[in-house]
Amino acid sequence: MSHKQTKKDKLALSNRTSSKILRELSTDINPFIRSKTAKNPNTPIDALRELSEDVDSFVRSAVATNPSTPGDVLEELSTDENDWVRSAVADNPSTPGDVLKDLVEYENDWVKSTIAKNPSTSIDLLKILLEDENKWVRIAAAKHPKLKNIKGLQLHKDKTLKVRCTVAENPNTSLDILQELSEDKSYRVRATVADNPNTPGDVLLTLANDNDVRVRCSVAANLNAADDVLNHLALDLKSEVRFCVALNPNTPQDLLRELAKDKDLEIKNEALANLN
Repeated sequence: MSHKQTKKDKLALSNRTSSKILRELSTDINPFIRSKTAKNPNTPIDALRELSEDVDSFVRSAVATNPSTPGDVLEELSTDENDWVRSAVADNPSTPGDVLKDLVEYENDWVKSTIAKNPSTSIDLLKILLEDENKWVRIAAAKHPKLKNIKGLQLHKDKTLKVRCTVAENPNTSLDILQELSEDKSYRVRATVADNPNTPGDVLLTLANDNDVRVRCSVAANLNAADDVLNHLALDLKSEVRFCVALNPNTPQDLLRELAKDKDLEIKNEALANLN
């Protein structure tokens, strides 16, 4: 069902609308207006409580997304019959930790994946999600910024390639896990480690000698690759690797001048273009 934006819509969404008007809009006959009012962080708490019991699940879902919604209201909405409402609770950074924990224990994989993305999800809860039987839940958890604080889990041994790649890609992955993943049997994982801006220099140096050209290319393109690593890769027999060195904006000028003499025209032109 389409809805043409009106003056009420603008008032419902504006951060300058008074509490009195927002309270009036919260009882509007139009569910689109009520839902937009429910999303406004300035909507009075008493109005949000009323909207949390709205007959329209779209409105209740909007309340569940509001960062100003009280914890007890979010707790009530976490048991809503509608999946979208519960998912909105799972996504709200203001949702209390005990509510998120209950959702993890009793919810479906979609909602658990949403919790895994919530920046407020605790480390203890993330540990549970990282060991979930559903790979998509584990993948979502593997992207979390708190991953660097996760200790004791064998993330590099996950049976799913996509999970290991996601862990390798996360800039917050601990250095010891990156070290373990740099020895993964899959070139995709090793190449992803080589792409990670936080991969330690000694690991990049090891990967610079990897037998897979795609891994070496990733090292050559890494902006944090040390000069000695780039010098080593500039001598690689594979033109793709030398091209990535020429493309790297942090490649030393003297090395670029050497690459500008390369027999491969694309490498030569890229090196010349990268010279100051």
